[in-house]
Amino acid sequence: MKSIFDEGASEELIRRIGMLNENSRALWGKMTVYQMVKHCALWEEMLSGEKKVKRMFLGRLFGKAAIGYLAYKHTDHHLRQFSC
Repeated sequence: MKSIFDEGASEELIRRIGMLNENSRALWGKMTVYQMVKHCALWEEMLSGEKKVKRMFLGRLFGKAAIGYLAYKHTDHHLRQFSC
């Protein structure tokens, strides 16, 4: 299972983000590249604890174990939207 904490997976995401430019077009959805990158940045701020959000009890129990995987899957999903 890939995680942003795995060096190879992290480098892959960075490489794919580097392929984006202002002319990249989404294969589905309505987000622009700017909106997608901003969305992913806010998501990662939330996961890293920089942005505080209220969590349910189960999120407090299992949240830390799933953070790396969820961060990877979320960013991967949006990069696929722009065929990167």
